[in-house]
Amino acid sequence: MIAAVGIKRLTFVVLGLAVAGVCALVILPFLMPADAVREAVKAEIRTVTGLDPVLRGEASVSLFPTGTVSFEDVSLEDNRTGAPALTAEKVVARLRFFPFLTGRIEIADVSLVRPTIAIVFNADRTSNWSGHIETLARNLKPSPGRTSSFSEIRIEDGTVILRDEAYKIIETLANVEMALAWPSISRSFAATGRFAWHDEPIDATISFTDFVAALNGDRSGLKVRLAGTPFKVAFDGYISHRPTLKMEGTLAADAASLRDTLRWAEQPRPPGGGFGRFALKAQTNVAGGNLALSGVNVELDGNTAEGVLTFDGRQTLQGTLAAEGLDLTPYVSTVRLLTSGERGSKYDRFRHRVMFPILDRRGRTIAFGGRVLVKEDTPKYLNSPETPIYSKSNVLYHMDRAKDALRRQDFAILVEGYMDAIAVARAGISNVVASCGTSLAEPQIKLLGRFTRRVVVNYDPDTAGQTATERSLSLLLEQDFEVRVLALPPIGNKKADPDLFIRERGKDEYLKLLKEAPPYVDYLIARARQMDLTTGEGKLRAVNFLLPYVQRIPNRILRSEWATRIAQQLRLDEPVLRAALSKAASERRGEVKTQPELVGRAAKPVERRLIRMLAEAEGFRLELAKHLQNAHLYNGLETEKIFAALVIASLSGQPVLATEVGAALEDRDRRLLFEILFEEANEPTWEEAMSCIQALQNRQAERELADVQRSIEANPAAPELRGLLEKKQELMRRLAAAR
Repeated sequence: MIAAVGIKRLTFVVLGLAVAGVCALVILPFLMPADAVREAVKAEIRTVTGLDPVLRGEASVSLFPTGTVSFEDVSLEDNRTGAPALTAEKVVARLRFFPFLTGRIEIADVSLVRPTIAIVFNADRTSNWSGHIETLARNLKPSPGRTSSFSEIRIEDGTVILRDEAYKIIETLANVEMALAWPSISRSFAATGRFAWHDEPIDATISFTDFVAALNGDRSGLKVRLAGTPFKVAFDGYISHRPTLKMEGTLAADAASLRDTLRWAEQPRPPGGGFGRFALKAQTNVAGGNLALSGVNVELDGNTAEGVLTFDGRQTLQGTLAAEGLDLTPYVSTVRLLTSGERGSKYDRFRHRVMFPILDRRGRTIAFGGRVLVKEDTPKYLNSPETPIYSKSNVLYHMDRAKDALRRQDFAILVEGYMDAIAVARAGISNVVASCGTSLAEPQIKLLGRFTRRVVVNYDPDTAGQTATERSLSLLLEQDFEVRVLALPPIGNKKADPDLFIRERGKDEYLKLLKEAPPYVDYLIARARQMDLTTGEGKLRAVNFLLPYVQRIPNRILRSEWATRIAQQLRLDEPVLRAALSKAASERRGEVKTQPELVGRAAKPVERRLIRMLAEAEGFRLELAKHLQNAHLYNGLETEKIFAALVIASLSGQPVLATEVGAALEDRDRRLLFEILFEEANEPTWEEAMSCIQALQNRQAERELADVQRSIEANPAAPELRGLLEKKQELMRRLAAAR
């Protein structure tokens, strides 16, 4: 009986408390001002994180049935550059229930709705988050007066953009859904969720045992798990990044198909078969830009091996792996070291040859080359066949090791073969690349142009090498390279390639000749002097040999100087030579002999004269450009693109450089421009310029008159016909006045 009474009384107490709580929830919104709640939430976020987000949008407060505060259009800016490091459409803070009942504002968790997080690593390895990370580390450091904080941050439908300026990498993670366990009590931090990477969903977990230490760059435990269809990877160990990045721990990775993983990662895929099931487990040590794997256990296509691997900052993978046996069947068609004979049998493609791995500019092996061991064997050099990852015309041998020296010294030594490049590099001259044969291709020139615009061509002195040199000059000049030619002298009765010359004469003698290497025109003149110059026909052949190259000199003063030197060294009458060169330029005969499909289009004398003035008349170039642009006088002309490029350059207020203008033009227009600039001409005057402009205005009026006449003949309606007749009379009066 007494127990029943007690239970009854307890029931009334509980009911009373529940009723009081409901009443408090209903009444509290009217007693607690929304502005006070909003400001309290903003203050707590700033106190806990130390960060000062910019709140541009509206803020709303909901106190019933649960307490939430929402901020729209929120951004966190880089305090060094002002660029946004984080933007979010909305930030929602959910309040703790029981403190809220007593009138205190405490945040339970924070949600970032549709945020965009930009993480940028600059070339000097600083980041747009560096300042924010330092602030977070200070605020999260344990201290007696530290404010208790919310326990979780959620990311809903977010986007993360990672950009590395040093390696030119941009990666985007979309549809990011993550829950971040904020270190409110303990020192640890964890993030769990998923995102889309290259359109594949990836489940992710990352945790730090000491978040503040990790932020400061000190040693902290690290666990990472990434799992998706393309791959699975896990790391369990430690990380620090002060003064440089260091990681040590266990790395495990596997993929159902390594080929599919490479395709997903948008990386070059090996052709042929194989590269399927892949698994790796190893002890990992990262120091700076170098990765070392020890205790490696790797499996690929059923083959297993153990050993060590290293990956250095030049992106070169090397190591030692031991295996009891290997099944190479899946890779025979991929590596293509074997070739099918006439009867279908297999034989070694590179038998009796010294092998050279061919690497791309990132240091990845993509093919092989072989040099004969027996003189009688042919060809002297033999490369792997073309594959999807190897095209001879896209690769320069030794580029992976030469690229830094090319930038530093700002010129390249271009040789023919592997042995030449190796000999020059072994002599301590790093800025050397080889075209892997005698035929330089345009893609190779464009690759070289990414590092320098100055080249010394040092091909073999035999007939094939001389032909290759002349062909290379044409291609290099087309791409506006500054070219010199090093023709090595013979050693005894042997023609010396770079390899032989350095072995016999040494590095110092080679460097001396390299510094004295003449410009390409001097080399070509020397070649022309080897022709029979005792007859008129021989002199004509020599001039025609030089003509295509001289016409490619964009600078008028240099053209004039080279014309004088050609006349002196070939013992020609200079005025006659200049007239011949000028006439050949106007008739484009030099271009016809080499590349007829690239011959510039004809241009009327008025157009040619105005183009010359825009390029060279410094006194009134700007005024002339304004006249041409305002009246649209060059619209519709065959030379329209040349005029447009020159007008833009003139109006910029900077010196007009023919090479820069030419670079903006298509091949045909560029050649026509240089042809016009090569022509002999009198000094330009403003009176002549105005006369040329008047001629263009007349031609423009004549074109308009022809258009109007065609419209009249189309029998338009009466109102339109009246306007056309008036326009015709006006144009006829303008043309009559001009005459």
